[in-house]
Amino acid sequence: YMKSKQLLLTGILAVSMAGASLASVCRVIVPVPQVGSTYDGPTICHEGTLSDVHVNGPVHMRGTTITDLLSVNGPAMVESAKIADVKINGPLMMLDSTLTGKQGKINGPLMAKKSMIKGDINIATKHIKLDQTSAKNIVVRAGHRRKSTIVDLENHSVVSGDIIFKGKAGVVVLKTGSVVKGQVINGRVKK
Repeated sequence: YMKSKQLLLTGILAVSMAGASLASVCRVIVPVPQVGSTYDGPTICHEGTLSDVHVNGPVHMRGTTITDLLSVNGPAMVESAKIADVKINGPLMMLDSTLTGKQGKINGPLMAKKSMIKGDINIATKHIKLDQTSAKNIVVRAGHRRKSTIVDLENHSVVSGDIIFKGKAGVVVLKTGSVVKGQVINGRVKK
């Protein structure tokens, strides 16, 4: 079932990107009325530039530039994208993408590979994984979870500033040449 669902989404992505134009950078998979830059339902955005995008549902962006805010209530996957600020209520997966804004807010897990996070990230999650990725400061809001938040830095990932755990103490795991140049506050480093 999952494989057929994935193939369906891949087919929809291919069809939607084939007829792409700058006038229609984002498309809702199951069309519903669109108000401004707000999309309700699963949404796919392809190459093009928008000032801001608000999605209620899952979103997949490939080659998209957002000059202001990407706001998502649901999972977000961005590939080869350049986004100013983010406000994500759900997991964020980044591949070969850049967040350029001063501060992003994420309520959910973050997984980034071959990406750059130029501003600060304020995140509520139990797991962050950065692989071949650079970031500035990471503030983790752990809340009252029983388990510590884990920040995995892999394959020469670099956090140029601090990793700050608010609430419960966290763990930073450094693998394969990864470093935190600032401090780890209210947490411990595991190599």
